[in-house]
Amino acid sequence: MGTRLGMALVALAVLAGCQSGGGARVDEGALPPLPPASAPKYQDVPVPFGFEYLPTKSFSTEGVGYRVGELIYKGSANALEVMKFYREQMPPNGWVEVREADIGSRAILLFKKQQESCIVIIERGSLLSSTMVRVWIH
Repeated sequence: MGTRLGMALVALAVLAGCQSGGGARVDEGALPPLPPASAPKYQDVPVPFGFEYLPTKSFSTEGVGYRVGELIYKGSANALEVMKFYREQMPPNGWVEVREADIGSRAILLFKKQQESCIVIIERGSLLSSTMVRVWIH
C-alpha cells in the first residue's frame, strides 16, 4: 500500500502544477459516448461499461464519514473516450473537475466533492494492451 500511496502523492503533486484547460484539447464532442457500467464499486464514481474491475490490484476501506481506495480497471476503450466519459459522468454525481494533466502515456483528472478528492489516472493502451483506469478516492 506504501507504493500506491506514493503514486497518489506524485499524481497530486503533478496536478498541483498543472491547470485545467491548458494546451490544445482534442474535440471530445466527436468521440462516441461510453455508457456507464451498472454496478460500480462506489455508486457516485462511475466506470465505463466493459471495463473489468481488478480486485487483486485494488484496495478500499470505508468507515463512518470516510472512504479511501484505489480501484483499478482495464478495458478496450481508448483513453480519449475514457477521459470524455469521466468529464461527462462525474458532474451528475456531484463531482467537480478541478485539474487535469497529460503526462506521456497517462492522463490524470482531479475531481472534488465536498471533503473528498477523486483522482482518475488513465493509462493509454495499445494494440497489444488494455487501457487501464486507476481511481483514487480519499
